[in-house]
Amino acid sequence: MTHRMAVLVASLLPFYAHAAVGAQTNAPPLPQTAIQVETIAQGLANPWAVQVLPDGRYLVTERAGKLKLISQDGATVSEVSGVPPVDFGRQGGLLDAGLAPDFATTGTIFLSYAEPRGDAG
Repeated sequence: MTHRMAVLVASLLPFYAHAAVGAQTNAPPLPQTAIQVETIAQGLANPWAVQVLPDGRYLVTERAGKLKLISQDGATVSEVSGVPPVDFGRQGGLLDAGLAPDFATTGTIFLSYAEPRGDAG
């Protein structure tokens, strides 16, 4: 589990490192690290955030407003009900998910999303 999450984070590093190309720094060079990319699940539409549950399953937000629950092996992908309406467009959508500190007893999940507001856009 931890390695899979590390791969996800490591895969984003080249994107952020590219922005710093040409910047002057006194920082020592980064060591070369071998990584292995492993696909856990397919068929997600605009996945945005991943939250690993205590039992090893994954919660994945999709920007259009769906929250998916994915088994440890990625074989089962199901939609979680009860997600509020989301304003999906421009920079909006269903973004992050986080577990409450007492998730083990309450099952509470916090969601970060753009709420529809009629003509407020």
